[in-house]
Amino acid sequence: MNISPAQAVDLTINQTATTPPTTASEGSCVGRSVATLPAVAFHLPTVDNDDYSLPCLRQANPPELKQREATYWIGVDGGGTKTAVAIFGKDGKVLGRGKSGCSNTCTVGVEDSAKTIMAAVHEALASAELKENALKNMYAGIGLAGVNQEPQRSQMRNHQFPFAGVRIDTDVYAACLGAFDGKDGAILILGTGSCGGIMNNGELTTVGGWGFPISDLGSGAQLGLTAIQYALKAHDGIREKTPLSEEIMATLFDNRGENAVRWQQTAKPADYGKVAELITRHLKNGDTLARQLMQEAAQEAADIIRSLLRRGASGCALVGGVSEHIKPFLPEDLAKVTFIPGPDRDALRGALKMAEQSCRESQKITDSLPASTVARDR
Repeated sequence: MNISPAQAVDLTINQTATTPPTTASEGSCVGRSVATLPAVAFHLPTVDNDDYSLPCLRQANPPELKQREATYWIGVDGGGTKTAVAIFGKDGKVLGRGKSGCSNTCTVGVEDSAKTIMAAVHEALASAELKENALKNMYAGIGLAGVNQEPQRSQMRNHQFPFAGVRIDTDVYAACLGAFDGKDGAILILGTGSCGGIMNNGELTTVGGWGFPISDLGSGAQLGLTAIQYALKAHDGIREKTPLSEEIMATLFDNRGENAVRWQQTAKPADYGKVAELITRHLKNGDTLARQLMQEAAQEAADIIRSLLRRGASGCALVGGVSEHIKPFLPEDLAKVTFIPGPDRDALRGALKMAEQSCRESQKITDSLPASTVARDR
């Protein structure tokens, strides 16, 4: 029996650090964590001759073997209404996408936030035609609303995700990385919630974003709240009715004020944000209330943008579903220094950069292990 020269075949085993992981330094508003260490490679010989076989290698399912050897990046953009996930190959191309509902930790709690994230992750796995065991070879970047506050920040940081490594930061951090391709810049998120941020030398300082209803100015939730307040006034004859106010009362509350009381007792920011969708539709039809509400929200947004400019920003990226509707109402001087990033500069691209950071941090930890520890596993 002839045996051809051996070829190196990479297999992996899990390696646990003997020293605790260090916390990443980028971004001032939240801590980051590396959930696990990357697998440590070792080698076994294999041969090409059909007369000789290694059952554990030669009879393995090729797609499964390929998944074990491959490395993937996974980006997560978690907000107050939806959670978007993309799986990237090492070349940066999107292999699969998934989505789910609200994962804002302040709204749904840490455990439900993590479950929502993983629901979107599994949908992305199916889209990419990858099996669940591929997760252990994925480095994740998670940009998440709500982790600018304790205890949500530390609890989410300590959550055991099934990835090779993970970096967690705010949705503002991820959006800023994406909008400016990892460079410094300023950003204003106007989605279900709102928050401004400016990145200087990799350190993020945030403005606002303390949660609905006390903050999140110019956001979809604040727009919805203001619209409902007006609709109730119009229903009681305090203000003039408009098509928008009438639709709010009819569709949400069956034209009964007491129904609004019961509704608000359980309503979440995303529920108020859905009212903002009615506003944008009526805005196109020239509704006076819709226009008034958008002008007021634009003024709130303008105040945040000016604050960022005073901190040294030369311009500001506007992101989130409300941004495109607010931008036309901004003062002329701010319209010139604001822009809406393209689809290749979104928060998921920022989360991809966070995933790459996670991989580098994991590699540093592996490299810092005592030589005897690594050698013992080889």
